[in-house]
Amino acid sequence: MNQLIIVIVVTAIGLFFGLLIYLANSRLPHREKVTEIPDTADKIPPEKDCKAVIHCGGMSEAIFKYHGVKSCRAASRLLGGFKRCPYACLGLGDCIGICPKGAISIDNKDIATVDYDKCDGCGLCIDECVRNLIELVPAETQIDFRCSYSQAENITGRERCQYAEEFISKGASAAIR
Repeated sequence: MNQLIIVIVVTAIGLFFGLLIYLANSRLPHREKVTEIPDTADKIPPEKDCKAVIHCGGMSEAIFKYHGVKSCRAASRLLGGFKRCPYACLGLGDCIGICPKGAISIDNKDIATVDYDKCDGCGLCIDECVRNLIELVPAETQIDFRCSYSQAENITGRERCQYAEEFISKGASAAIR
């Protein structure tokens, strides 16, 4: 009888710790796989006369120093990112690795920027951005899209950046280049 109780207790302890590990694994951020450019990237027809634009001007300050995995996807899972604006580019470069033309880089404000001369409008970067900041627009567009802040989705503890304040007060969401 004592052996049966020992087996039941050890099994219960094992199940408890197994469940604890499962819950911890499902809640903690994971190291993201390094995104590789698909072999079919050169075969993807670019959108006709389009270019990618990034809806962030880089005016949002960091609310804490991020030391995690260098991935926008991982950083956004941790408290929704580390910038004051909840819609700011995190600048960790997930979009850089997917661009077959090397048209995206991180600038001195730590945000992604597009070199329009290199961008062929393939659109691979759109799905890679966890903040949905990248959009394809007609190549002849003369508007610099600088903000994606949505008034309808204010988030407690986060604030608009300088661009958002200016554009919302003017009733606009973009600036002429």
